[in-house]
Amino acid sequence: MAPQGQTSGLFLKKGGPVKRAAFYIDGFNVYHPIARHQRPHLKWMSYWDLATMLLPRSGEQLVSVKVFTALATHLPASMVRHRRVLRAWEATGCECVKGEFKAKPVRCKLCKKTFTGNEEKESDVNLAIHLLNDARYARMDVAYVISSDSDLSPAFRMCSAEFPNIELVTVAPPTKRPSKKNFAACSRAITLNWNHIEACVMPEQVLGPDGAVWATRPTEYDPPP
Repeated sequence: MAPQGQTSGLFLKKGGPVKRAAFYIDGFNVYHPIARHQRPHLKWMSYWDLATMLLPRSGEQLVSVKVFTALATHLPASMVRHRRVLRAWEATGCECVKGEFKAKPVRCKLCKKTFTGNEEKESDVNLAIHLLNDARYARMDVAYVISSDSDLSPAFRMCSAEFPNIELVTVAPPTKRPSKKNFAACSRAITLNWNHIEACVMPEQVLGPDGAVWATRPTEYDPPP
């Protein structure tokens, strides 16, 4: 018997059934390559548009995009910009699931001194939980995971073993390669490039489903002339 709350199966469309596609995005795994690329306007990109771009031309329909990230409370200016980005993602249909940063002692290998650093926590665990829970309730037929973090491989393996009818696709951020451990449980692997990201940059003002402006691009993310 299906768990309570399970959605119906494949969408029916003229020409045959359409698979439901869900995206699970490790926010900082994508953010860091963009930051190193030193093109800050790419941070103002739409994950919903990116997910739509990656789907096959037929046979799949996007039903959800979940972004797993955390607000850097120790960096106030960065946090303000991040809040705007999160609001823009939510305006376009994404669900943003937030972890947190925690202070931790860090020892410098060169000077041997210890100082306080900040480490992002919970995003990979949140992603794994949502992936498995959505699979349990049959909320998708194809799951795309944008991350090259091999720490997610146990979730990939369990999802593949417990829910073999769900197709797993691993997607590597630009400059990164798909994790071999993750790919072992997947049917496909995709590697993003900068053209993918550039094509999904959002307009200066992002409208919500109600037609109102939900988010305005920070000036720091203005595109180059």
